[in-house]
Amino acid sequence: MTICIVVLFGVIFWGKGDQIHKQQDLINLLGATYSAIIFLGATNASVVQYVVAGARTVFYHERATRMYPKLPYAFVQVAIETISAAIQTFVYSCLLFFMIGYNFKVEKILYFYYFIFLCFTTLYTE
Repeated sequence: MTICIVVLFGVIFWGKGDQIHKQQDLINLLGATYSAIIFLGATNASVVQYVVAGARTVFYHERATRMYPKLPYAFVQVAIETISAAIQTFVYSCLLFFMIGYNFKVEKILYFYYFIFLCFTTLYTE
């Protein structure tokens, strides 16, 4: 699903990264990045809702029996989702960065990855 969405947004905004001549061009690129992140985040959130609903019942049962405290459970959930978000962000940011046509510099790719990773982890943990 990630690759399909990144190809969709990449084709829509193909090569727009080289065409920054006015302030409106920059705003369009920021909007493209924002919409790509929010669209994938909302899609992931809707898919995960069924899994969370099923796990919530197990969590309430284990909490009632005092099998373990709440903090380690929350930490493990965030750790698992962070690893998943990091892998998905790598695929998503590499493809989107080159399809939009941003200037190729290592620090720009790392900033782009970092920005998308923080957005995905924020969307995952809500």
